[in-house]
Amino acid sequence: MLYLFESFELDERTFCLSEDGRRIPLEPKSLRVLLLLVASDGRLLEKNEIIEAVWKDTFVEETTLTRAIALLRKQLGDDPRNPRFIETVPTLGYRFIAKVETRTYGEQPAALPLALAPADSQPDALSDSQAEAPLPSVQADSEPPTPVLPQKTQPRKAFSYAAAGVVLLAAIAAALFLRRPSPANLPASVQWEQLTFFTDSAVYPTLSPDGRMLAFIRGDSSFQGHGQIYVKLLPGGEPVQLTHDSTVKSSPAFSPDGSSIVYSAIEPWDTWEVPVLGGDPHLFVPNSSSLSWIDGGKRLLFSEIRGAGIHLVVVTTDENRGDLHDVYVPPGERSMAHHSYLSPDGRWVLVVEMGPQGDILPCRLVPFPAPNATPTNQVKLVGPPDRTCLAAAWSPDGNWIYLTAYDETGVVGRAGWRSPPSSHIWRQRFPDGQPEQVTFGPTSQEGISMAADGKSMLTAVGSLDRTVWMHDQEGDHQISSEGNASSPSFSADGGKLYFLMANGQTRGNELWVKDLGSGKVERVLPGNSMLDYSVSRDGKEVAFTTTDRSGRSSLWVAPTGRRSSPARIPSAVAEDSPFFLPDGDLVFRAVEGGSNFLYRMKIDGSVRRKITPERVLDINDVSPDGRWVLTGTPGSEAEHTKSGMVAFAVDGTSAVKVSDAYCLLTWDTSGKFVYLNFPDQRGSTNSYVLPVMRDSGLPKLPPTAAERIEDFGNPKAIATIPWPVESAVSPAVYAYTRENTRRNLYRIPLP
Repeated sequence: MLYLFESFELDERTFCLSEDGRRIPLEPKSLRVLLLLVASDGRLLEKNEIIEAVWKDTFVEETTLTRAIALLRKQLGDDPRNPRFIETVPTLGYRFIAKVETRTYGEQPAALPLALAPADSQPDALSDSQAEAPLPSVQADSEPPTPVLPQKTQPRKAFSYAAAGVVLLAAIAAALFLRRPSPANLPASVQWEQLTFFTDSAVYPTLSPDGRMLAFIRGDSSFQGHGQIYVKLLPGGEPVQLTHDSTVKSSPAFSPDGSSIVYSAIEPWDTWEVPVLGGDPHLFVPNSSSLSWIDGGKRLLFSEIRGAGIHLVVVTTDENRGDLHDVYVPPGERSMAHHSYLSPDGRWVLVVEMGPQGDILPCRLVPFPAPNATPTNQVKLVGPPDRTCLAAAWSPDGNWIYLTAYDETGVVGRAGWRSPPSSHIWRQRFPDGQPEQVTFGPTSQEGISMAADGKSMLTAVGSLDRTVWMHDQEGDHQISSEGNASSPSFSADGGKLYFLMANGQTRGNELWVKDLGSGKVERVLPGNSMLDYSVSRDGKEVAFTTTDRSGRSSLWVAPTGRRSSPARIPSAVAEDSPFFLPDGDLVFRAVEGGSNFLYRMKIDGSVRRKITPERVLDINDVSPDGRWVLTGTPGSEAEHTKSGMVAFAVDGTSAVKVSDAYCLLTWDTSGKFVYLNFPDQRGSTNSYVLPVMRDSGLPKLPPTAAERIEDFGNPKAIATIPWPVESAVSPAVYAYTRENTRRNLYRIPLP
């Protein structure tokens, strides 16, 4: 059978496609897909139907079909936004819409003879580098094209959507957006254009001043994390890696002339610059973060460290760092104004702020310019009041504020602050509008870069999945089976494993427990959302932290048997991070005058006393014998950024410097070993097992405070676990959280 449409001829006998007599090269599977479509007489072909016919007895992902459609469109010169040949029916499948004429060679076959296709001598799966490479001439579809994942040949079972990745989720999100009632002034439909096609993660999109280049960080974290700076020409240029180092990065931005990209490096907090054409990065502005140019490129707006290395304030200076003016100084020595965004008219600044306990707050709106620090009564909250805000942007005309708002509060666990797994884009008319949600669905949208014409924005679309795992003599076992889980902690006897999990049925994270003997998994306190927790040594009580709508945290205590209701421990100040001591007392963190201090008390709130007058950052762990509490502490003012780890005696008699760099250290339940991890060092996830000295209750420390694992001696002589251990019974039995991040950058049209 010959199929004729416009200037094309598809010959199923010779299995080739030609245009005006010129043969068009296509891989066999793409030709099979085209044969199915043109022979369908305009009928909608569902995705599963095509996959079953073309990839029969082979396990493939839906992304493979999407890639085949994109290749066909490229060769046919078909525009998915105004198709002549292949029409996409969102979430369902595809339809061939061009008029098709047929010719026969003789007897017409009763069915489409797919067996006439050449044998599969050419692999359909692409290499990793091919899978990552975008198609320069392929435009976005209503279900955007996706990268091809390597195929696995195995007997087909049920088709699995689990690994379809970011793009499938983005399509679902768009579909859900269409089905929900649209807020006022929002369009009835949205078409998302995919700009990157990585199989891992891309975050922090930013456009060049002329809109022709896109810069971003290829890394997991949309807040601060390890990754590399990339740049690509729009719409279809290849991504080019500009940096090759292990620093923690955030906030890339183009210079006013578009010739270079600046970005923030964390610990120390400095701004670096790298040319877009390639070259070695160089230090641009020390002690600065989230830098941008204002006043026509004549001045700089950025955050700088003040005091003892942890207070981050927003300032403006000239290009030589002279003529300094404070823009916003958040209250409290531990508070940090991480990002700032100047309005187009130069009169207001949006600020992303972290509170004194490390919790991300709703975005702030402060006036600009200010003669000095902005008075508190002039600061206005924007965005949804019960959600945290991690990124913001202005529309070019200044009439709208756009925000990345999280659906739930971040989890504070032994592995440090974690962003919640779900966030969406909101907007609010300036100056007096009400917040309204722009994007919906199961994917997260993080970070915002506005196009100069105000007709679209760029954001990272994807998902973050967390699961709790346990390792024992039989290997690694997944403990959590639904939702997003984290913060595992063994009971004192090692017979149970507790963890936090958000499964969508309740707001926030609930406490769950698995009995390791029976295998039974159940909720401990149904309906109670919490940020962190500690279970008493006898397993009868749990202390946990909650926050109110203003973001203030408080401590609660409840019996694990639910024989009575949870009780709030009364306090006039914000408190969190509880840890039970062997005698039943609680060690916790309290805020005084914007700084954090260590306290202990009875579980009814009585006999409250400060452990040490020294300020602390976070509580890392408490030793099983109750002798030590390990905390992060601010660095010196001269260093601006350096924070270390100190073990304070719970009785307040002494303090021991453990490291001059931030690290994670936890004792196992026996108290015989500690598990040490330097999370900001080369992105390492390794935990190093160190024996505890019987006399001190601490591991053997180097003569001078350590900054890396090598300072503890020969690391080859130290047992290594390839995960960040959060709780352990012994070096053979431990628990940890696995994170799987998949994000790509999209352009989303705006009303």
